Amino acid sequence: MIDDNELEEINLRASRATPGPWFGHATDDVEASNALYVSTTPGPGITVHDNRRGLSDGGRNQVDPSTVVAITLLQGPCLCRPDEFDENTEFIAHARSDIPRLIEEIKRLKSIITNQAK
Repeated sequence: MIDDNELEEINLRASRATPGPWFGHATDDVEASNALYVSTTPGPGITVHDNRRGLSDGGRNQVDPSTVVAITLLQGPCLCRPDEFDENTEFIAHARSDIPRLIEEIKRLKSIITNQAK
């Protein structure tokens, strides 16, 4: 069970993170060497990567390093879990919005339970 202190610690970590929303991106060009990353700017849309694995916008995006929150695949050198980089990119991108929503829902439900116990 998550007590109020633990919930507040989670909330504090979420509030200290880069403001959202966050978006998953991919690039495959000379500069980024087939990287998957999460940034604060939306991309032109995700399509299938030419190596049949990975999020991609066809290499049309230009990476602005000041907007990058996390790199989930860097192939030069390869720094990632080999079979989960797509899923991890999506999870991290959505966590910025999902975690605060879950915290608020937990607080709401705890309030209902507390009020019913009275």
